[in-house]
Amino acid sequence: MSPDPASSAFASFNDLRARNDELLESSESASPSLAEISDEKITTFIKRAAATGANIANARDRRKAQAIINFWTAELITRGKNSGDWSAVRLTPAESGSPRSVASEKPSVDDAELDRSRAQIRISAAARQWRVSNNDPGWLLTGDALREADEFIGDDEEIRQLVTASREAERRRTRRVRGILAGAIVLLLGLCLGLAAALVQTHRSEQLATKNALEATEARQRAERDRMAANGEANRIAELNQAQNASLAEQAQRARDQQGELDRLQDQLKRITSFVQRERKEGKIDEGDIPDDVRALVDALEPKPVSVAAAELARFSGYDPAFLQTVPSGSKSQGNQTTGIIIPLPKLTGPTLADAYNDGRPINYVNFSIVLSKARRMAIYAAANMQRSAVIPLLRANSPFHYDVRIPVSAQINPNAFASTGLDLDRGHLVNSSEIAWGPEFGTDAAAAGRLAYALVNTMTNVTPQFNTFNRGVWQQAERYAREGFNTLSDRVTIFTGPVFGDNDLSLDGNPLVAGLRVPRQFWKVLIATQPDNIANVSVEAYLISQFGQDDEKIPASVKFTPETYRVRVTDIERLTGLDFGEIVRGADIRWLTTIQEPVKALPRGTATFASVLAARLQDITSSDMSVRHSAMQAFLNGLRNPQLQGSDLRSLVEAIVALASDKSFAQLEPEARVNVLTLLDTVPREQWEVSGWIDLRSAARRAVADAATTLGDCSASPQACGVITNLKSKLGWDLAAGRTVYFQFAGMIREDAKRISDELKSLGWSIPGEERTSAAASYNEVRYGTDDDRRAAELLAADLRALGRSGVRATRSNQIKPKFLEVWISI
Repeated sequence: MSPDPASSAFASFNDLRARNDELLESSESASPSLAEISDEKITTFIKRAAATGANIANARDRRKAQAIINFWTAELITRGKNSGDWSAVRLTPAESGSPRSVASEKPSVDDAELDRSRAQIRISAAARQWRVSNNDPGWLLTGDALREADEFIGDDEEIRQLVTASREAERRRTRRVRGILAGAIVLLLGLCLGLAAALVQTHRSEQLATKNALEATEARQRAERDRMAANGEANRIAELNQAQNASLAEQAQRARDQQGELDRLQDQLKRITSFVQRERKEGKIDEGDIPDDVRALVDALEPKPVSVAAAELARFSGYDPAFLQTVPSGSKSQGNQTTGIIIPLPKLTGPTLADAYNDGRPINYVNFSIVLSKARRMAIYAAANMQRSAVIPLLRANSPFHYDVRIPVSAQINPNAFASTGLDLDRGHLVNSSEIAWGPEFGTDAAAAGRLAYALVNTMTNVTPQFNTFNRGVWQQAERYAREGFNTLSDRVTIFTGPVFGDNDLSLDGNPLVAGLRVPRQFWKVLIATQPDNIANVSVEAYLISQFGQDDEKIPASVKFTPETYRVRVTDIERLTGLDFGEIVRGADIRWLTTIQEPVKALPRGTATFASVLAARLQDITSSDMSVRHSAMQAFLNGLRNPQLQGSDLRSLVEAIVALASDKSFAQLEPEARVNVLTLLDTVPREQWEVSGWIDLRSAARRAVADAATTLGDCSASPQACGVITNLKSKLGWDLAAGRTVYFQFAGMIREDAKRISDELKSLGWSIPGEERTSAAASYNEVRYGTDDDRRAAELLAADLRALGRSGVRATRSNQIKPKFLEVWISI
């Protein structure tokens, strides 16, 4: 029986292709649907083509043959045939011998091949329908269907055309959506920028209103000063001063609140503008759709080399020594002139001076200055002025770290020096933008002010290597304390800060050098302000903070800053850094020395000197173990008599002894321990107590001796200690008080407080007939004297008052004061 012609295979692939061409040409219609070809002809051709697979061994020809079968199968599907089965008839496997008939069986294929076949036929049918519908967009593919069709664009030309058209339509839809989204983003950016500008403008308006009110108040005070003094209204002046400081503190808090709100807005802006920037780079948002002001903000996100020109830097005056408020001189001979509280830059001494770049001349910026180290290529210290009520909210600027263009690059740290160390080092700021962003240089534009502030503080002269856990943890908290927690009602604050350079500075891996530099182990701050109740009184706090915790590992990020934990004396900072902060700063800090509740402790690890090691043994002189007590006593005596122990080392050791003598536990010491403490003070040479820079320490020692004398009483139980006290009184200036009379005038305080101060002075040898309340003493804090012979006594009396907490008192000459008489004029 001969085979059915309808299912007989063609002799070869070429015969199959020729028959396919004949079938296509048999349609005389221009319609692309091939509608004139009957379903029967197409079905017969498909069966014969499938059977021809047995005669086709070449893989390329087999693929072409299968594509022809798929084409005609899709045509049948578009006519509604075989709609329930999307699988194309498969080519018969190539075999030797006679071709196989496909009438009785379907070729066997695995599941994956079957799925692919069905997908191809389905997508091919969709492509055919799209074509015959005159490219109706309703047939275009989207989403997963479009991604699935990608697999077949090389197998079928119609599928490729459908996929291309679908992609273009999807791009158009995406651009429309992106355009709408871009418009919404631009609107949101505009709203955020408008709110930011409103915040800054509101703050500026409040500043102006407060400034006008303060100027009016000061004018009234000046006009009414004489009348109020005559009418005994000193308390009213004090109330006005307190109200003024409270107003400034409230304004400063509003500025901080506004900065917090601006930071929140800027975080939103950054996320939005980052998105706009990314979409613009990908071509999904047209450049023309972005307004100019928004484009500038988007462009600002890309870091660019930023620095301030040398010519512009040259006009900045930097740190202002007279920044703290001025006060009336109070001298009748000088009328109503004012004198400034001058806080000069710390002096460099010894090796620190020798190491200073450009002989220690300050490098000036806006509201701060830097003194640079040659060897370390970083700041020895930074000095900043901060006026809390005038600080403006800033828009953060993406300003990269950069060199100071005035300083040789070789004298500065490379901005990228810490990036490849593997030690998690930050480029830590000594001065931050929130401290300096006030005054006319910063204007009213928050964005422009932010660019200037960040360009200044991101200069490498202001940068030191700090471990990330330190910089973003306890150090950041210490910076915030300086801005907000220190002397909260004081509007103006001076901040000195810097690293401690030690020979044992190390990196975490034990290598002393990181990028050719040593990493400081410790950092310090000295904070200075005037007291709100009386701007003649100076308040000082000093802090020393280590980057390292226990086991010599970098400090954890969880460590919190508390003033009580890290507070030290100004003289500790001086000893560690080779800086001299001056008598005013040391004198204002003397109260810390004389009210300390514990004997001085050893300095933090890595900072030990001969004096500090010796001071760490101070408690041993009060030990109950006689051998320990005698050994420590001999070590201290040898140290105090050592001619090589001079300057700050000797001073620090004496300060530690004074602190122990002033401690409340002195009264509980055994008689021999009391003698030991007093003997050490008596060992200090008389001429050393006479050094001008020691006058406040001398007064602290005088107070300690007076307290010791009170504790000992009639000396019957401690005759040896009383004998030492007699010698000390001679050395410490009781003879200067002898034969002089002190008149005591006060204002703005209750009589009990004035009496307490007067009694303390009497215990120091001063003769005071009584205390007189007078409004004429309002706003004065001074000791007046009339002759050169009385000058030294007046200076000692002023220092005694400072040791009692009256830190702003100074000696002033007046020709109206008779010889051998001194006058105290103090007020709150």
